[in-house]
Amino acid sequence: LCLAAAAPAADAPSPRPASYGVWQGKVGKYPVVVRLAGDPCDPDDSGYYYLNHLTTIHLVQGGSALDWKEGWGDKPATWKLEQASSDRLSGKWTSADGKHSLPIALKRVAVPRNKYACATRKSVYNEPRVDKYMKKLTTEDGKLGELHYRTISVKGIGVSTFEIPPGRYHVPKLNKANRDGLASDVASALDCKDEAGDRGSEYDSSTSPSKMMYGHILLIHTGVNVYCGGAHPDAWAEYGTWDLDADAPVNAATWVAYKKNKYNTPELPAKLKALLEKIAGGPDDGECSSY
Repeated sequence: LCLAAAAPAADAPSPRPASYGVWQGKVGKYPVVVRLAGDPCDPDDSGYYYLNHLTTIHLVQGGSALDWKEGWGDKPATWKLEQASSDRLSGKWTSADGKHSLPIALKRVAVPRNKYACATRKSVYNEPRVDKYMKKLTTEDGKLGELHYRTISVKGIGVSTFEIPPGRYHVPKLNKANRDGLASDVASALDCKDEAGDRGSEYDSSTSPSKMMYGHILLIHTGVNVYCGGAHPDAWAEYGTWDLDADAPVNAATWVAYKKNKYNTPELPAKLKALLEKIAGGPDDGECSSY
């Protein structure tokens, strides 16, 4: 009788460490939110922030999943953790010079399970600081023809949107969509800053009524400028259309009778394409589309 031991699958994923996930608690008396990595989609994405500062301090794993150091310096502050239970961590924070230490007590934060695991985890990590930023709003009144609106900006982050107060139009769905978009932009700006680290970042996003309005149909413009520490900055614009009477988005593409070209892809009618090229100041160059 010959027995052969089954070899483990070469590509079997290694189990996540028990410390993986999002945690809330305290370092000393200071409230913190912590994320500890251990997943193939974000192996180096660990860090924490104090709720009174909101800026991520990166954590780099040491000899085990429970040993961490702050940043990449030669003599960083360190974290020594112990798994008190499946949903609790305890330990000690020690300053870079070794002269000061504080107790660490953390409790796991539930993260919904779905196919967007890493994005969901980031969202749960960001939620407390996004909520704090969304309470730091400034407003400024504006007018487009007879339409009165209010620009909403977030202090400390270069993102803004608008809302339309009750009057000629009653648009709670538009205002909610814009507020939700503003919170999403705050999270994206924070992620960008985390990604850039010491290289510096820039994240500017502005959603506003466009100068084009036809009766109750409003064109909405979003301009974004982003630099997250990579080789080049990025910038783009997006447009949306909203029916203010119905308080609902409009798919303006359904207004155009597209034709299939020889490559079987939709193409604008010749007269409309010529008009758009005239408005845009030239034809589409293939890289930076004008329409």
